[in-house]
Amino acid sequence: ADQLDERFREDVVAALTSFLITTTARCLQEGGMGTMCRFLLHCTHGKVEMVDLGESWLVVIFDQFADTQLAQDEVDRSAELLRKHSQIG
Repeated sequence: ADQLDERFREDVVAALTSFLITTTARCLQEGGMGTMCRFLLHCTHGKVEMVDLGESWLVVIFDQFADTQLAQDEVDRSAELLRKHSQIG
């Protein structure tokens, strides 16, 4: 949350992310579709990508014009680095 742009309130981002992840995961499970490891939300004014890290989630906020495919390698590297560091402690 400390890396958020000043336009975003960390409590709002955390609440929205938590709601989307728990609700979507429950719907997938109830529908017999298994678990969710990545969630990409396209909105009018931006995009949000959420990546499962095991005990937590990486949340990446893009503007509406961003090509998320171009950023995919960096998001994946960041997720892997966070997974690695979270297992050390």
